[in-house]
Order: sequence, then C-alpha cells, then structure tokens
Amino acid sequence: MYISSRLTDSEYAAGKALDSVRRRHDAHLDDCLHLAVSMRSFRAENVSAFVKALLDCEKRQARE
Repeated sequence: MYISSRLTDSEYAAGKALDSVRRRHDAHLDDCLHLAVSMRSFRAENVSAFVKALLDCEKRQARE
C-alpha cells in the first residue's frame, strides 16, 4: 500500500486510520504521492495556508 506521508498533517484528521495503516508490513509512505496546492495562482497557496491556520485555531497565523 502506497500513501502520501503528508497525511499526518492536522487538516487530514487521519490519526487512527493512519496508525493502523503504518502497522501493515506492506505500507509505504512517500512524499512524492502528495498532491500539492495548485501553483496556477499564488493566492491558492495563501488561501490554503489561511484555512489550515483557521482549522488549527491559530489566530495569529490566520491573520498573516
């Protein structure tokens, strides 16, 4: 099983499921599998960072 190693970030809320997958002998985590934010617009990346900060209740970061 191949999955993105970035699923551990807080916005994915994959905690228990990911722990279960990691225990499998055939599990492989790989950074290359992560689908990053579209770079068509710099705003898309800023909006993504804002939403993550908002969901993580990080007021100061969300305001930046």
